[in-house]
Amino acid sequence: MRVLIIGGLSDEKFLSKTNPIVNNQKISRIYIFRAFGNIYSNNSKVLTAPFLTNSDSNSKGLKRIVFDTWSSVYFLFLLIIGKIDVVVGIYLYPYGFYASILSRIARKPFILVLPGSDLKRLTESRKYLKILESANYFAVRGTYSKYSLIQLGIKESKIFILHNVFEMSRFTINISIPKIYDFIFVGYLRVLKRLDRLVQIVFELKKTRPNISCLIVGDGPEKEKIEKIVNKLNLTSNVIFVPYSINIPNFLAKSKIFILTSDSEGLPMAIIEAMSCGLPVISSNVNDIPDIIQHGVNGYLIDPNNTQDFIKACDKLLDNKNLYMEMGTNARLSIEQMFKSDFSEDAQQECWFKFLNATKKNEGIG
Repeated sequence: MRVLIIGGLSDEKFLSKTNPIVNNQKISRIYIFRAFGNIYSNNSKVLTAPFLTNSDSNSKGLKRIVFDTWSSVYFLFLLIIGKIDVVVGIYLYPYGFYASILSRIARKPFILVLPGSDLKRLTESRKYLKILESANYFAVRGTYSKYSLIQLGIKESKIFILHNVFEMSRFTINISIPKIYDFIFVGYLRVLKRLDRLVQIVFELKKTRPNISCLIVGDGPEKEKIEKIVNKLNLTSNVIFVPYSINIPNFLAKSKIFILTSDSEGLPMAIIEAMSCGLPVISSNVNDIPDIIQHGVNGYLIDPNNTQDFIKACDKLLDNKNLYMEMGTNARLSIEQMFKSDFSEDAQQECWFKFLNATKKNEGIG
């Protein structure tokens, strides 16, 4: 079987989604249509459109238009002449849109991989339903996402739950490192993450905890705005910003509690990583997060609009060391129990194998 993968994401997230396909011995060829180049360039099994380099594909503006146009034409040609059997689009737009167009023209099966943020866009705007209607199968992050698609009229048999592959060996409990941050957030700084809400929580907590500290790890379009709010509220000594890096396990080891105040999510790897390091999680009760957070057991699930409940949960964990230790231990145990069946590469290879086999059977792919 030969597969075309169209998607964006950071290198780390792209690898966690696609490694189970690339490493599957049943798949003979992988083509990558990705705005950030071919991260598998050293793998002879994986190819991209010819005459392009990583620097070309990283460019914006006119060069990006040329890259997208040439890649679309090249891969459409391969689809039409039968060199590609299945199209996988990661994210609704623009990558799912490209995958939808190419698969429809070439009459090839189209698998759409959706995170939680894409589902939010689907439910808020009907214009994206055309992409949804063209997909033969869907991959989502968890139970909530699955039933959200069913409510949109998608047959349950067309939906499967696809987790990211997680390198658990990188994330362990390290008691030798002192806890210097009360809270940590790790992620892409964009509007849906509602970091303004997080800063407001820190502001309220500071009234009774002058030395409260929160580490924000990441980059993104909202960073400058959030920094201005921090300055305005005189929280520069309480809220610390650091760029995203591969040193996430060290930052987690220095922190007590992982906090997430988003309006919408899928099932964030940042939560899984934090729990693996023994951090209890205080999170918005949205999308697929309840699949992994048990309220009052390994963390707290909070209505994202209820700032006071966030503050109460924070106080409860900071004031009760025994409760904090118990929840942290439970968080680690939760990931250990789920790892083999849900987050290991073996589990995801098996998931993709069953899924692509069903595609092959139903669509007559050779």
